[in-house]
Amino acid sequence: MIDTHAHLNHPMFYSDFPEVIKRSSDLGLQAIINIGYDLHSSELAIKQALAFSGFIWASVGIHPHHASSFTKGIFERLYELAAHYSVVAIGESGLDFYRNLSPKDAQLSAFEAQIEIACELGKPLIVHMRNASEDTIRILNRYTNRLRGVVVHCFDGNEQLAMRLIEIGCHIGIAGNVTYKGAESLRCVARSIPIDRLLLETDSPYLAPVPHRGKRNEPSYLKHVAERIAVLREVTMDELIGATVRNAVNLFKLPIATQL
Repeated sequence: MIDTHAHLNHPMFYSDFPEVIKRSSDLGLQAIINIGYDLHSSELAIKQALAFSGFIWASVGIHPHHASSFTKGIFERLYELAAHYSVVAIGESGLDFYRNLSPKDAQLSAFEAQIEIACELGKPLIVHMRNASEDTIRILNRYTNRLRGVVVHCFDGNEQLAMRLIEIGCHIGIAGNVTYKGAESLRCVARSIPIDRLLLETDSPYLAPVPHRGKRNEPSYLKHVAERIAVLREVTMDELIGATVRNAVNLFKLPIATQL
């Protein structure tokens, strides 16, 4: 399995980071994409990737919640970080018009600036999208010929929205909320989207799946996401894991052997 979205750089992991990694490795995870959400966490994501080279990979970005702090200096530093060999994606970027912790104009500007970095460096983009689907699709549509790939992470919309995103080249990341009692619409998405567009993620330390809901999430819990989706799609765990690992390896260009 590959956890395509975790925040191992979050303070909730400071006290037991090595143990979290060991549990993930012991469970059979092959890689974790460690996602930056501001400048500090992006720098830390790279340091952690270097400490566990070949197992942890980094993504660097500015979350829409922090978009109001996005300056020319931060853009330049982010571009510098993005060129590092351990960085396999740009983000977590995107738009969040639900919490609106940064003004809309600032979010739009920071989002497009990070899209430009992804385009120039030829790395996939990891997108946070909440109450902002129309603006997100409108912007991504302008870059479809330049972006090497897009992940709409922790997807929580319906099947129609998922298919619109897939039509413009996006992958769909599904996290632990697929196990929640009220998530029938998301389960429909997990059941129906093309298997070659599906990615597994935890979004650790958030959204711990059942039976760990309410606790700190961690990559070792990814098995619960995989198990639920395998049942929904009526495939074996091996089939689901094989397909999603291939998707992640191809998208992020990870040096991991996969079974054909």
